[in-house]
Amino acid sequence: CSILGRSAEELSQLTFQEVTHPDDLQIDLELQRELKDHTRDHFTLDKRYLRPDGTAVWGRLTVTLVRDHDGKPMHYVTMIKDITARRNIDTLQDLYDNAPCGYYSLDASGTFVQINETSLQLFGARREDLIGRRSPRDFFTAEGQQRFREVFTQFMQEGVFGPEEFDLLAADDQRRRISVTATALRDEQGR
Repeated sequence: CSILGRSAEELSQLTFQEVTHPDDLQIDLELQRELKDHTRDHFTLDKRYLRPDGTAVWGRLTVTLVRDHDGKPMHYVTMIKDITARRNIDTLQDLYDNAPCGYYSLDASGTFVQINETSLQLFGARREDLIGRRSPRDFFTAEGQQRFREVFTQFMQEGVFGPEEFDLLAADDQRRRISVTATALRDEQGR
């Protein structure tokens, strides 16, 4: 009930079609039909539900059709788990990974802990060669490496940096000029 923002009484007066997002209704109906036709005995579906205010929430729906001894449908057993937060994280991760500009995250020592596809192309390197092993400073010119050391300490104290340009000497032997802007994400202790 709380997932859908409705009382039990409200839900008892609605069909699942009325609370299902229109883009997800067809697959839901098809799976229900397969249950009735004995093609399957249960199904699980990630789908959107509509709240009374029109907003959509994601739920993982699991449905089983209970039959009597003669195989006739008696009732459904249904469970819905709220997966909205997980879907939002997946969406953000997809945006991060496929952004048209480079993004990467560093640990307190300046080593890569996460990097998106655009940054991998800029650095001319593979993810497994960077994560936990290398720093952006490894790809800068000598002047850029010195500047990185100076500003990284300041960045760790203040939590913001840039924009500032660096010359990048990529692993694929290409030289590129990049602009770097950074914001620190800190835990509850401010680290």
